[in-house]
Amino acid sequence: MTKKVHIKTCQIIRDKYKDGEFITGVDIGVMAFYLEKHRWYKQKTGGQYYKIYVDTNPVYKTRGFFIEREDGSTTDFSFYECIYPTKVFKQDFIKGARAAIAVDITATKLTYFDATTSPVCVLCEKPISINNSHADHYPIKFETLLNDFIEENNIKDFEKLIEPENWDNVTGCEITDEKIKFKWIYYHMKYAKLRMLCPECNLRLK
Repeated sequence: MTKKVHIKTCQIIRDKYKDGEFITGVDIGVMAFYLEKHRWYKQKTGGQYYKIYVDTNPVYKTRGFFIEREDGSTTDFSFYECIYPTKVFKQDFIKGARAAIAVDITATKLTYFDATTSPVCVLCEKPISINNSHADHYPIKFETLLNDFIEENNIKDFEKLIEPENWDNVTGCEITDEKIKFKWIYYHMKYAKLRMLCPECNLRLK
């Protein structure tokens, strides 16, 4: 079967059940087969017997599969991850790096708009507001800044740096090595320069 057929199989099973309903019959074996291919299978199951049910993810508002372990604890799992497993852990690290500096970027925007009487996009001079603008890394781009940080700290094992202590209901990506995360935040605060753009100019730079 192609990967698209595998995805469709999971979707058909998911759509047979209501929220909170445990899957039954042959569906159990099918979904257990896919779950075993998840990169976090051992962490998701916790080495326990488990049951699988369908529910809506409270963060993404999408319906998917959840595990209830023998001890009553629960977590979700993505069947897409089972079929299209993440192999490039550096991409997850990059997402985690962006998440780590979100507070710093928000603080920079607040400072800029509080101190600027008539804020405009630095490229087209169109008026902008804090909710209708983008903080762009310039002249050193975010990717260059992060790659320099990775090289200076000789980071190679990206998977180890994004492994959460608790794998239950993990959403998004995070740098879970506290030492590396705070070194990155400090590095970003020290070297990053931001300029404010309108959404249109920001899109043209992509």
